[in-house]
Amino acid sequence: MNSSVDGACEICLVFGGSLFGTGQASRWQSLIRAATDFGHKVDLIQLVSRREQTDVPRGISAHIESVQRISLENGSRFQRAYLPPGAAGAAAVADRAPQQKVYDVLICEPVQAWAFGRAVPARFRVVGFTNDDAARQLTYARRARTHQERLRHWWLATQCMRFELAAIRESSCAWFVSPVERERLQRFAWGTRCITVPNGASREFYSVSRSPAECSATALFVGSSTYQPNVDGLQWYLKHVWPRVLSQVNARMLVAGFGWMPSSSPGTNVEVVGYVERLEDVVAEARVVVAPLLSGGGTKVKILEGMAAGRPIVTTPVGAEGLPVSDGVRVAAAADSFALETVKLLKSGELARRLGESNRMAVRSNAWEDVWMRAFREIGLSASRSVSDVN
Repeated sequence: MNSSVDGACEICLVFGGSLFGTGQASRWQSLIRAATDFGHKVDLIQLVSRREQTDVPRGISAHIESVQRISLENGSRFQRAYLPPGAAGAAAVADRAPQQKVYDVLICEPVQAWAFGRAVPARFRVVGFTNDDAARQLTYARRARTHQERLRHWWLATQCMRFELAAIRESSCAWFVSPVERERLQRFAWGTRCITVPNGASREFYSVSRSPAECSATALFVGSSTYQPNVDGLQWYLKHVWPRVLSQVNARMLVAGFGWMPSSSPGTNVEVVGYVERLEDVVAEARVVVAPLLSGGGTKVKILEGMAAGRPIVTTPVGAEGLPVSDGVRVAAAADSFALETVKLLKSGELARRLGESNRMAVRSNAWEDVWMRAFREIGLSASRSVSDVN
């Protein structure tokens, strides 16, 4: 972008999903707040399926000038933008974009939202990679039980990659939540600027004062049931890990997140909390946070929130990808080793406290306000309310 804008900038945010109940929603809410706190004006375009909550949360609506919702017929979050039928599906969504004013800045997240956002006029265009669908499909392909299933996931990965590369090349800037994903794709960027804008946590999690040592032997899983890797991971944990844990320690497990039904009881000593407005209060009850993710991409907001709250984390290599280095993040790929790490922390409050403190230190620069301050400076959108020359 080779010019400046005096006064408040006009920003269009195109988000592919609900503003409720997920780590991605937490990221978007914090982005809206940060942009308006900097003095800029925000218009929101939401791409939502029939199953998703479309209301704007209390405390966020006042930050938005206007909201436009596009209801997509396909109920699948993964398919909503471009699969199937590939590029034709993306064009069909983009054709629905209204003719609008020319914005100073356009920000689309996740990358699927680019199918619509590419049609919104803007001087500077950002595409955000918060979910790596291509990497996820490759994971599914490796785990496929049949040759036909394997070929299907390979084909889907190819279609995802084709769309992702097109989005990068059409944008002014692509940002990624982890350096791993940025490095994987920036070599194909053809001159588009690629930066890392990590996930973070709100100040409320950093303010949790209760130590893990003060908690009972409680493990916590946090994640929306609308995100399939969360469902797969929790099912694997309850079937293969939790019984091993209970054989060695008398413990309980909490399951929190949008979509889980509090009335259900998926296992012994397992309590489903469901969606809560103040998640930090639930985290404060846990001695350890478990994140048994078997697929997915990017850094996980719920893991970072647990770290900010001073909780030790037990996760898989997938869950640990892109996280700040910390002794408090225990990584285990197999069910027996995952159970062993969980049991150690449930049995020793002092160990949990020490590792939790390490985690809080590791993410001390990941408060959302700091994340967006750095991101806006990277693209030339500053608190001085100007869009500078970033090319």
